[in-house]
Amino acid sequence: METQTIICKINQEPIIHVEISDVSAGAFINGNVIAQYLLAEDLTSLVNGTRNIFSTSAHYVTGTLKVFINGLKERGIVELTSNTFQVTPTLEVGDSLEIEYLKNEN
Repeated sequence: METQTIICKINQEPIIHVEISDVSAGAFINGNVIAQYLLAEDLTSLVNGTRNIFSTSAHYVTGTLKVFINGLKERGIVELTSNTFQVTPTLEVGDSLEIEYLKNEN
């Protein structure tokens, strides 16, 4: 199993250290574990043409949520809490909704 280490800055401070191995990951701030796993979920079955607020199965590290609508990364997402987000405009029946995020371990 190969491990890659990525060092990145989010909003300049603090530095976040992410280690990725297969589909799991660990993220650290100042040596403290803040996330343990990179999770992917398919929420397509929840798309009903009227709903625009969705929940993740676990709490995520703020700023790590990636949302894909019909396979394309969506940028107009509003993170409401550490496990809910809003999509606008409302998705139509037949649209696919997939997400990825780092699970918050705090």
